Amino acid sequence: MATLYNPNRKKGLFYIPMSGGTGGSAGLAQVNNVKSVDFDGIDDNISITETTISRTSTISLWFNWADGIGLNMFLGGNAQNYFGLRNISGNLKFFIDGFPASPISEIQTNESFTVNTWYHLVIVQTETPSVATCYVNGVNKGNFNNGSRQLIIDKIGQWHTYTNQNFNGLIDEVAIFNTALTEEEVVSIYDKTETGKTADLNTLSTPPVAWYRMGDGDTYPTVTDNAGSNNGTMTNMSSSNIVEDTPS
Repeated sequence: MATLYNPNRKKGLFYIPMSGGTGGSAGLAQVNNVKSVDFDGIDDNISITETTISRTSTISLWFNWADGIGLNMFLGGNAQNYFGLRNISGNLKFFIDGFPASPISEIQTNESFTVNTWYHLVIVQTETPSVATCYVNGVNKGNFNNGSRQLIIDKIGQWHTYTNQNFNGLIDEVAIFNTALTEEEVVSIYDKTETGKTADLNTLSTPPVAWYRMGDGDTYPTVTDNAGSNNGTMTNMSSSNIVEDTPS
């Protein structure tokens, strides 16, 4: 059974089951999820070995923005390689830049923003045609205005050495796929997340190439790559930055 999901379902409102379709959340297992990583917006970051995200790819993560101020980075690398967000008049706007270097690819969503609230964000990219699609809480918010980008990243929560745009808040379950997930797969990840549980991304038909649980199963200062071998290192942080606050 496939399902049509109401974006407000996690606020206790209804959703409508539909017959037909395959895949979706059926068969996607869950894992315990009780921890995330808290970034101070100053110099906190998780360093990883430089990684290339191709123009056909998917980035999935959960974020909880503490203040909604300025341009904050989820992922970053050298030169023009970054993925971040801004609060524009109370709505979320996302930016992605890499190769080709300009112009920046961005999307202004109609998703209203509230501080200290968890959001699930997925960017699905294809190279041919050059399209980058944004999903917030399992809902398709449209395409970025200038297509897909190849990203070369080496940090979570910071754009390379530019600390004035560090992320301020909580980040959880960062995953990178070398394929474009379907909309049904995106929705299934969101749907499988509840209090104390989240989707086991390694049980998707095409699992991620990197998956950072952001605290669960980690021992400071290492943030384990649960899909590959590119472990991260918490930098300018302490064990207290691993907190018990997760999406529900």
